[in-house]
Amino acid sequence: MAYVMEEGLPKQFCHVPVDPLEAAAMRLHSMGYEKVGLWGISKGAELALTAGSLLPGLVNAVIAVAPMNTVCQGFSKQKGVTLMPGSTWSFHGGEVPYTGFGLDRFPLAQVLSKSLKARELTMDDLYIPLVKNPAPAAIIRAERITGPILLISLKMDTMWPSEAAAEQIMKRLREHGFLFFCQHLNYDCGGHLFVPMEIRLARAFKGGRGKYRERSRNARMDSLAKRWNLFQNVKVVVKMFGELKENTAQHTLCMPLCGRMIAARKCPDLFSDRDAERIVRELGAGLSCLRRQMGNEANPWYCLDMENVIALREKHIPLGKHEKNIVCDLNDYSWVDKISFDPAKGIVFTAGGLFYYSEKGNVRHLLCAMAERFPGGMITFDAVNALGLEEVNAEVKLAGNNSTKSFFSLERPREELESRSPRITNVIEKDYADGCLKGGYRKTPVTRLFNWIMRAFHMGFMLHIEFRESQQITV
Repeated sequence: MAYVMEEGLPKQFCHVPVDPLEAAAMRLHSMGYEKVGLWGISKGAELALTAGSLLPGLVNAVIAVAPMNTVCQGFSKQKGVTLMPGSTWSFHGGEVPYTGFGLDRFPLAQVLSKSLKARELTMDDLYIPLVKNPAPAAIIRAERITGPILLISLKMDTMWPSEAAAEQIMKRLREHGFLFFCQHLNYDCGGHLFVPMEIRLARAFKGGRGKYRERSRNARMDSLAKRWNLFQNVKVVVKMFGELKENTAQHTLCMPLCGRMIAARKCPDLFSDRDAERIVRELGAGLSCLRRQMGNEANPWYCLDMENVIALREKHIPLGKHEKNIVCDLNDYSWVDKISFDPAKGIVFTAGGLFYYSEKGNVRHLLCAMAERFPGGMITFDAVNALGLEEVNAEVKLAGNNSTKSFFSLERPREELESRSPRITNVIEKDYADGCLKGGYRKTPVTRLFNWIMRAFHMGFMLHIEFRESQQITV
């Protein structure tokens, strides 16, 4: 989709309206397309990320190749290159905040001199300050995008530091608890115009020609496959729940669970890769992508769930490094004996949104069994009290599921759990709603009121529980 330099479109990269993308997305949705994604390269990547952040709900996936983490100052190419006094983009008639170059004019002589010496087009000196020190209001709010994000950058990109920009975007997504799949692919070879086909303009960059040509081609083909997989997944996610029997607890649990991300935000040390040998086990993993959202590639990570759910994970979610899917029935406690465990390395469990569907007694028995089997380990999960449980059941019914019911609730978590076993210790309760709001939701009067109600009536909370080591138990 052209956005400049065509008939009826702006002739310069200044105040280019995002509105046509909004109209196109609305049109596609009205035609019956459930998901709409944007795929952009270079300035198009900046546009795709910006549009995705401005059009939540309308844009459901973004692929940004050689991305930028900030909206940049506009420019014109009509008579050479001229810096324009304004933003590259506009939306609904207003200027999108931007980071300026801090220059009166385009440094043509400097760019030509450096490009001739490097034997390729290079403007990274111009863009490095923008990536490192963007204007706060101009930073692209990628966390507002309502769908998966794939960033592709090049180590040999000399137009602008796309690798550093992509890392800044990923960091922001992690800090805001982004709830969707996000990934940064960084390739050793390839130029700024990293497109699947061979184009003449790409030869302006050393990373795509000469001795790098074949490696660049392989990288481009690899990235193309991964881009295609992302858009395939956008379409298939809508349908994959149909592969499970509807109106069942499993069907409900496979939906994206805020509980896991809030647990990760509230207990970040549990999920960090600071201790690379610590094992993380995600109980009732469903279709969660928590590991990718946390940016953890170091720790061994095991996803446990029922056979048909694991089959879906195998089909739709590629395994990461040190990652494994395990079939088990959490209602059959024998699974705890099948897991290898080295107390010296440690183990962490997360069970976001899982225990609601079990009776309180069963959950307590499971925690006791885990405490016996995994001394020195820990678990974090979300829970509610009796009033919150009524709300959970109401929400499930509102989603059209009239046969699944939640049972598990706690009124005094520490007293109720630590009294069940001497191995259950350090039960810490943390506020639930604040973690959710820090994940990128706007703090409006309504959400503030909701937060206050949750806290005042003790309706929802996060729990951190440790399993006491054997030598710590005294008779």
